[in-house]
Amino acid sequence: VKVHFSDSLVNCLGFGEAYWHSFKPLHAAKIKADSAFNHNNDFFIEGTTLYPTAIRIFPEDHSKYFNKLIFIDTGYQAITVVKKDSSLIIQSNTPIEKEHRKFLKQMGVKTIDEQIDGEKLLSYVKQNPRSYVALFVIINQAFNYPYQPVVNKIDSAFDKSIADTKAFKYYQDKYIPKIVNSKDSGLLG
Repeated sequence: VKVHFSDSLVNCLGFGEAYWHSFKPLHAAKIKADSAFNHNNDFFIEGTTLYPTAIRIFPEDHSKYFNKLIFIDTGYQAITVVKKDSSLIIQSNTPIEKEHRKFLKQMGVKTIDEQIDGEKLLSYVKQNPRSYVALFVIINQAFNYPYQPVVNKIDSAFDKSIADTKAFKYYQDKYIPKIVNSKDSGLLG
């Protein structure tokens, strides 16, 4: 993966699976180094991606603060980070990143870190049962907004290709007991 910054923003870029620092990695990607150094505003990260996955990029040198989520797939990818006003915009034209942007628009949110309506998410998964974007959204939602009763319906709507991933199995082991055992009606119910 090549990450290019339009402005010289950081000297050392951190790069890892979306949940890298919160708990053990989901192992959809094996990254040779979890950070890269600035080469004329370009950062190069090598590794192996087993299937499309959500990653986050952030400054390792703490000179600036940002934490941007983007989806990557197998093969070479170029990502551009553009400074616009006081925010950073990520640009990538891979099919998985296009799906990510389409998903955000359909859900009416700016990031997958926002709470997403459970029924809308269920409808999306039913229409896109092989969606890696939806897989990482449900992991993120369960982490940030636990005890959502609709989650069980969403889980069963995923295709076997998603259900067999390490990320989905980790999600089930970590979150399903909390959802099933909860008496709380949940935030998305």
